[in-house]
Amino acid sequence: MARDHDVAISYITGATPTRGPAAMRNAGWRIARGDVIAFTDDDAIPDRDWLRQGVLALGADAADAASGRIVVPLPDDPTDYERHVARLERSDFVTANCFCRRRVLECVRGFDARFRVACREDSDLLFKLIEYGFEVVYAINAVVVHPVRPAGHCSIHPRSRSWASLRGSS
Repeated sequence: MARDHDVAISYITGATPTRGPAAMRNAGWRIARGDVIAFTDDDAIPDRDWLRQGVLALGADAADAASGRIVVPLPDDPTDYERHVARLERSDFVTANCFCRRRVLECVRGFDARFRVACREDSDLLFKLIEYGFEVVYAINAVVVHPVRPAGHCSIHPRSRSWASLRGSS
């Protein structure tokens, strides 16, 4: 994929002072060279046009961050757990499909590495972006397919209600 789109991809490995997705996302964006940082999960499958659509959603410096659309494929007869995970499709901000300007991440000091379990760092980042007054948009055309991981990997929280209430919507 990188060769098709002239995108430089670097894989970073190694120990960080703390572990978990927040610490690794911080390590990644801090060594990245671009002005826009894109995040996805290791088991997510970005659409072929994902990066371009995320950058387009940010516009020419109009928005500070964007969250794209998540698609969670379910079997014909999903379990309660699989239905629960599929709520990602209705979440407003998930770091499995997220774009932030570098200056914004620097301002909010990135992710809180105390969150060592997946699915917590995204809510925290969103609330920091709102608290600092940054513009967060929805990138409907930046699509990531996120298969259901085995039970016990992540506790999903209904973030979309929290963001909607902060925005004054219902």
